[in-house]
Amino acid sequence: MDLEVLYEELRGMEVTNPACMDKIMSYKEDIELEADDYMHVLVESLSHAMITWEQPWYQEQDKLSLQPLIENRDGLPKFREDPITKDEGEHILNNWRKLVKKYNIPDKLQCFARWRNIGYNKRSSAQENVRRFIHSYLARGLNRTIPQVYRHIVNTYRRTKKGRYTPDEEKLMEICFYHYPPRAVRIASFVLDRGDKGITKRFLVSRNGKPEFNRIKWTLPLATKLVNLLVKYTGEESYDGLKNKPIHISIWRDVENHFDTLACYLRHFWYTSLHCQLFIKYDVTLRRVRRRVFKILRNSPYYKVWTDIRWKDVVAQLPDGFTFQFIYHITIRILRHVRNHTKLPLQEVVKIGLRATNRKGYGNKRLKTLVMNKEGNLEAQRYSNKF
Repeated sequence: MDLEVLYEELRGMEVTNPACMDKIMSYKEDIELEADDYMHVLVESLSHAMITWEQPWYQEQDKLSLQPLIENRDGLPKFREDPITKDEGEHILNNWRKLVKKYNIPDKLQCFARWRNIGYNKRSSAQENVRRFIHSYLARGLNRTIPQVYRHIVNTYRRTKKGRYTPDEEKLMEICFYHYPPRAVRIASFVLDRGDKGITKRFLVSRNGKPEFNRIKWTLPLATKLVNLLVKYTGEESYDGLKNKPIHISIWRDVENHFDTLACYLRHFWYTSLHCQLFIKYDVTLRRVRRRVFKILRNSPYYKVWTDIRWKDVVAQLPDGFTFQFIYHITIRILRHVRNHTKLPLQEVVKIGLRATNRKGYGNKRLKTLVMNKEGNLEAQRYSNKF
């Protein structure tokens, strides 16, 4: 059954009708059966396939779904630990195409990503041996572990649909939550080909409505109040202890009770603005920061497109006090007018960004640095040393 056919059948039925859930479960079983049939084809074609190429030491681990217990070792070749980049993703896809051609198997990568080991031995079954062989083949030529490649395949190809939810999708979710609440998210995610978190968030919004955003006009007294509350709920002796301290969401929930806005907006203001105003001890202009960031991106050998950028690695190359949220926020602001900037070659995006920083309006804006005075209030502080 096609998904559009399922939508057509559900349109004329009430959500409370048990037959709705039966149709959804039948469609889910069809998808699982297709993935299981494809795995049987793979077992028949690859059951005698063996690893004949030389593997680096970090690809010799045979675990897939479990967190890898290996770490980089001194004196041995090192593997990359950051998320897989676009170039590496294309390399994996090319390896898949070579595998399909070499062993003459059907090209159904999504079926392979969807298959779950239910009822088979997870160490010695023919299905697991074939799955480990395929992931080893996909990892050829990469400085990656087998579990890293496995997670990339699952996260990229098991759930492929993105974008706005249609009325048909929302009705299907409502049916799942009405008839089968314990597993509603998993079932709807599998059938709709969408991520679990997106399903959960969308359902909560449809039930409770979108949270109201009360914009706060931040002043020094309000910023002082926020800092003092963070010091109180984190148990630090002074605001200096907040510099490198991760703040748990539960603390933001406590702070939220003292402001007429949501915790997520307070956290956004802290990391994109106030944190840097407190802990950057330089005379900083946003133009200088942007140009420094663009030059770091230009000189990086790993970043090919915008989505490859690892902002925590970028901020590590800047002086103490910056946050990766702050540098991302001020950098992306001058690229919003660039269409498809996430898909363009990064070197081209960097050139556009550097040219934009030379325009009037970007050079005179200075970060307003703050300090806590003896009375316990924030006040402006100008530093003489340049960034």
